[in-house]
Order: sequence, then C-alpha cells, then structure tokens
Amino acid sequence: MIQKGIDPDVFTCNALIDGYCLQGRIHEAKQVFDSMVQRGVQPDTTSYTILINGRFSVAQKMYDEMNVLGYHRDTHTYCIMLDGLCRNGHVEEALVFLRELERRNVDRSSAMHVIVITGLCKKGKLDIAQDISNKVCSDGLHLTVRLYNTMINGLCREGLLDEAKDLMRKMEQNGFSPEGFTYDFILQGFLKSEKLHEVFPLLQEMVQKGFSPNAYTFELLDMIHEVKTQIFEVIMS
Repeated sequence: MIQKGIDPDVFTCNALIDGYCLQGRIHEAKQVFDSMVQRGVQPDTTSYTILINGRFSVAQKMYDEMNVLGYHRDTHTYCIMLDGLCRNGHVEEALVFLRELERRNVDRSSAMHVIVITGLCKKGKLDIAQDISNKVCSDGLHLTVRLYNTMINGLCREGLLDEAKDLMRKMEQNGFSPEGFTYDFILQGFLKSEKLHEVFPLLQEMVQKGFSPNAYTFELLDMIHEVKTQIFEVIMS
C-alpha cells in the first residue's frame, strides 16, 4: 500500500496490530503502532486497547499514555487492565485500581468486579472478595451467576463448605439458579471431606434439577465403595 502511495489509515493499522498481538508478537505490534504515529496517523482508543490486551508490561505504558493524551477509556479498557493485573499475580494492585475507579465514579460494571473477585479467590483472600461482592449488591450493580460460582468455588477450595452451601442458597434467593458445576464444586468439597450426610441430599437435588455430576465428581463418588448402590439409585431416580 505504501509503495503504491496509499497511506494506511487507523483501521488498517489496528487490524495489523491486532494480528500481531493475537500471535503474541508484541514487539512487531508496537513497531506498527510507533510507525503509525510517525507517519501522522492518529491512534484511537481501539489502537491502545488492542495493545493493552497484548501484554501487561506494554499495557501499563499504553494506559498511562492514554491518560496523558486524554483518550477516552471505557469499561472494556478497565477490564483488560484488571485482568492483566490478576493474571500476572498482581491482585493487590488490581484491587487498588478497582477502588480508584470507584473513588472517581467512573462507569463500571459487575464484570470488573468479577475479574477482581476471581483473582482474590485464587489468592485465598475470600474475606476481601466477599466484601466486594457485598458492595456490588449495595451499589445496585447486576450480580451474575459467574460471580456467585466464582465465590462458591473459592470457598470450597478453602474448605469453607458450609459457607459455600449458604452462598448457593443466597444465590437462589436473589433469583439465580445454580448451574451443574455450582453443585459440582460443593459436592467435590463434601466428598473430599467425607461428609457423606451432606452429599446425598445435594446430589439428589442436583439430579432433580436436570444436572448430572461431571467426570471428576463421578470419580470421587466411585471411590466411596460402600455407598455405590445408594449413589446409583439417586442418579437413576
């Protein structure tokens, strides 16, 4: 295009930058971005967002540059930043960033909170995750099934099974139906803890709602030889 005297516009450059980022070739993507600027083609919000999504080391620089140049940053941009922080193990920084967004009253959605809650649960910081979940409710943002499942999974991994079961009931009270893996999370926790008196009522409830245990739950159930007959009767009922 350039050899034929046709100047690539911002849409052409964005497509090329995105292609490089999808292949993990961030250096080439940044070269296209820099060349684009040098040729007088003005980057737009999409240009920056693509690079932010490419690699976190580039993301922070691009985000700061957007701030200096006064570019509009939307919820998608914020979600990418938060996800980059959490995936790179910087959950505390993600939490600080989220609180800064809240302090500035920027447009935000529950998706941003789900990203941070997921990161916190993986780090075992369930008390903070619960606080954020409560704040989502009080702020009137829409809760999602994913948000509840994230919290339930985190509680189960920490061995807080009664709390996980209580949260599932709260989920139902708030108008959300548990999914198959909601039950799987809790069942697996009770099975590993050998709390069989909790397993059968929950398994029966799961089957009655049209769900079947996943392969790993079946594997755990199969290990309990003395109750195989009861399990089979529940699943086949």
